[in-house]
Amino acid sequence: MADKPIIFSGPMVRALLEGRKTQTRRLLRPQPSKPWGSAFRDGNRWWTGDSLTAEVIEEWALRYAPGDRLYVREAFLRGAAHEGGEMMEAESTYYRADGDPFDSWYDPKTDAYKDRLPWKPSIHMPRWASRLTLIVNDVQVQRLQDISEVDAWAEGCKRGEPWDNRQGYFPAEEPDPSGIGHVGWDFAKEWFEDLWNSLHGPDAWDQNPWVVAVSFTVHRCNIDQMEAAHG
Repeated sequence: MADKPIIFSGPMVRALLEGRKTQTRRLLRPQPSKPWGSAFRDGNRWWTGDSLTAEVIEEWALRYAPGDRLYVREAFLRGAAHEGGEMMEAESTYYRADGDPFDSWYDPKTDAYKDRLPWKPSIHMPRWASRLTLIVNDVQVQRLQDISEVDAWAEGCKRGEPWDNRQGYFPAEEPDPSGIGHVGWDFAKEWFEDLWNSLHGPDAWDQNPWVVAVSFTVHRCNIDQMEAAHG
């Protein structure tokens, strides 16, 4: 067991906060060599499809393991002056996934509204500023397109109301409130395909890489406050 950071985008942070996301998939690095029949080569070792889940987790140097505690890194900002003259609380931490606490400003050059605050990238979030802790309970190695419909929902797909559209699965707004994709998917797996392509490139899903599927429970507290919060 170990404490490790893990980065999530704003839409996925919102999914964690709303209780919609209990899984994440990350690229297996390095990717196995090109398959030969039902097996593939890793250096001097050969792995078969049947042995992947049981053996790769134990022998491959995977980033995550059951029992690990992961503190979520997200775009944030510690209290600072606002360019409009207002002052933020000096000891407060703000999270971009929650929106800009001040009104956005209109940029005529891009014809779009932009945040007023100089958000810090998630990679720079220190451990003490994290507000979400994930406890890993399962790790599997699989091909990306092997994700099941149930697992696609667990990746954070937002379920709509029955009257939202013809299928009754997804919200009718455009773009989708999750921040990914569009209205009209017939399955959550299609939503996840859009999500993956938005993160890794337009053809990333079609490449069907090997991924590490991590399942976890979400705790809405800092990793160093776990015992106090659940004591």
